[in-house]
Amino acid sequence: MSVKQTQRLKQGINSVTGGIYKIQRFCINDGPGLRTTVFFKGCQLRCKWCHNPETIPARRTFLLNHDTCTLCGRCVTVCPVNAHKIEAGTHTVDRNSCTFCGKCESICPVDAIEIAGETMSVSDVIEIIRKDQIYYAESGGGVTLSGGEPMMQPDFAGALIQECKEAGYSVYVDTNGAASPGVYNSVVKDADGILFDIKLINSRKHLEYTGMANEQILKNFRNSCPMDKDLIVRYVVIPGINDGAGDLTELCDFLEKCGFDGELELLAYHRLGLRKYASMGLDYELSAIEPPSQERMNEIQSYLRSNNLQAVYRK
Repeated sequence: MSVKQTQRLKQGINSVTGGIYKIQRFCINDGPGLRTTVFFKGCQLRCKWCHNPETIPARRTFLLNHDTCTLCGRCVTVCPVNAHKIEAGTHTVDRNSCTFCGKCESICPVDAIEIAGETMSVSDVIEIIRKDQIYYAESGGGVTLSGGEPMMQPDFAGALIQECKEAGYSVYVDTNGAASPGVYNSVVKDADGILFDIKLINSRKHLEYTGMANEQILKNFRNSCPMDKDLIVRYVVIPGINDGAGDLTELCDFLEKCGFDGELELLAYHRLGLRKYASMGLDYELSAIEPPSQERMNEIQSYLRSNNLQAVYRK
């Protein structure tokens, strides 16, 4: 390939665009070392416990924090489609009319309004990532693609990974694995590590609580085990849903059959996303579920370790 052809190819990769929720710097829980985590917009699953519901829609998302709103009415005056109304001490929004112009977000004096998501090119993202490269070398860190779900935007994810690797950055992909084998492999093939989020092993329960069966998800995980990559399982412990004896036994049996010998990271379910659901005009179905106690998390960690798994619960 000639120099000009190479340059044109690189320009083409850098111009690939995708939907991004946010880019978070100095992360310590998304892979080894200090990392820059790129949160993609869009997700195939509808996990009832999702604490980032604003990342589920592929398009931009409107959030209104009613607890913060002072009913000042400035948003009403600038909205070009009259989506905002304040009547009888209540702020309502016609979300179907909203064009996500951002005028209300900009004028709100108390940051009660958020328009979540923006279109960015690979070069836009790389420009932000580059600011942290000195920390990658010192900490053994790098870049993590998260979400939402990176598999929803495979071309953008693949192009971003390629640019990161050319720059010498470590890249991990945080994924739910819900993709065709072709899409899944195309995204993870150049990654250094995979953070694989296993929700449930039981397919019926997986369908009930995430809206999707998990046969292909588990198949993608099995195929990941022989890969020459740092494969880490993430398991969010949700009381009454996936923390029962049967759930944990199924998890142990599945991982053993896969020959998995990596780290199993236990994450405690939390309710920090409740306000986001209200801000999006949505009901939260698991509002009655309390987070597991540290004692319960320690019990589960001990049980999994007794089954020869490298279970780690980080408080």
